[in-house]
Amino acid sequence: MKTSTLISSVAIALSVSSFASAAVATYGTLNDGTNPIAFNVGNGIGNNDFWYSNTDVGGKALTLGMKSISYFGTNAPVTHIAGNTWEAQAGKNIDPRGSADAPTWNFIWSVTLGGEKPTAADNLYWSMRITGLNGGNWGTNLVGMFDLSADFPGPESGPANPVYQNAWVCSYDFLQLSSAATFGDTSGLWNGLAFDPMANGNYNFELSVFQRTGKGDIQLSTLTMNVGVVPAPGAIALVGLAGLVGRRRRA
Repeated sequence: MKTSTLISSVAIALSVSSFASAAVATYGTLNDGTNPIAFNVGNGIGNNDFWYSNTDVGGKALTLGMKSISYFGTNAPVTHIAGNTWEAQAGKNIDPRGSADAPTWNFIWSVTLGGEKPTAADNLYWSMRITGLNGGNWGTNLVGMFDLSADFPGPESGPANPVYQNAWVCSYDFLQLSSAATFGDTSGLWNGLAFDPMANGNYNFELSVFQRTGKGDIQLSTLTMNVGVVPAPGAIALVGLAGLVGRRRRA
């Protein structure tokens, strides 16, 4: 399980010059416009069925990609609806390999430069803004939060937890915290998701990439994804059955 010990430069890098690219996004196998890009994290996630875009940065393709799939394979499938929109079923994870408090789905991203993991010399930084139900939100698209060449900090830091490619679930504990609780003196950037895997509704994910300069962070590209969480078929059937019983009683 991820923890709340996220340390980044959010608190010190809020002087921003922003001009996000309007790169055209498309759906399919993740690629840099010429060659496919491998997805190297997780258990067989693969580079298929991504919503992705390419932006020229210094003669190299900055490729942003996102998708949603089941949180381990025994959970209900996630359906790609169209464009940047997926549909998942409400409910808790039933696979013993994951947390019992996790939802049935996760969200996945990839950021590469020239088809590769960015290096420290590229000065590229990742940010994610998530908005959910009842005003719940986490992250910011105003500033680069993490160095794309690094691993996420905390107890799970290491090659298996890189910034440039990863998969999370909305139930992670740090996603429920406000920016003030996470960074102490940095309040008002987000208030936490207050995520409930049983609740239905829409979640929006905005992936942004910034280049860090001496004058602030310059936003290079952004990509959005939507996941609509709907009732599981069994829940729909129970609602229908309850209505039928009610009609019989009134008859």
